[in-house]
Amino acid sequence: MSYLFLSFTPTSSWPFLLGYPQQTNIPKDSIPPDYWQDRPWVFAPRPCSAQNIWSGLNKYGVMVALLPRRSDTPTLSQRPLSDLGLELLDHPTALDACEACLDLNPSAYPDFNLILADRNTAYWVRQSQETPHKIEAFHLPEGISILGDQDLNDGTQDPVIRRILPQLRLAESPAPEDNNWQSWETLFTKAQTLHTPLSSEAPQSHLTVLALPKSQSSPAFYGIISPENTETHKQFRPAFDLKIQDPDLRD
Repeated sequence: MSYLFLSFTPTSSWPFLLGYPQQTNIPKDSIPPDYWQDRPWVFAPRPCSAQNIWSGLNKYGVMVALLPRRSDTPTLSQRPLSDLGLELLDHPTALDACEACLDLNPSAYPDFNLILADRNTAYWVRQSQETPHKIEAFHLPEGISILGDQDLNDGTQDPVIRRILPQLRLAESPAPEDNNWQSWETLFTKAQTLHTPLSSEAPQSHLTVLALPKSQSSPAFYGIISPENTETHKQFRPAFDLKIQDPDLRD
């Protein structure tokens, strides 16, 4: 199940929140999110074939999340989406990253959905077979959204978005400062029930969450909420122990 829960409220103390589930039965040798040795300004997981969504943060508070779109287009000889994410995290603002993405060669990557955000702006970027050879960018609307393998908030062919999005918009907002994401945990469980046939047993999954603060005196967070029956339930860490840096003061 590949869905992003998104909250973009520029005037709040946490302007941007993101959450998505990942299966827990990932390879034991997979590397969890951490600082990249060759990109010390990036906090992100190493790519893993068992995971369908890749996300990361940089020290300027730019957040990237990528997932493949539903597509009939062959993906042979194309670069992995994590490569695109890393390149975008070289930029100091979401706007800079978005402009760089629009200049890319569309044939270099498989069709994708992309979320780019910082404390002030957020974008949904897509490359789809409906508009081949073109990357398109849109401002992310304020409020609550869900993104799957088709268009943003498009519930016309997706029962998960159609059923869960209205509930998500009415749910209590997460409180990252208290490590409280209970409302999103509950709705992701409902979404997984809708997505998984009743005849099959849904695999356990953990919830990856990211939060960007409005204040530069607060750290961004990259957290993992594991199933409640595990010892790692609700493990969080600041994505950067140092605060988000002002892009105008970058090295």
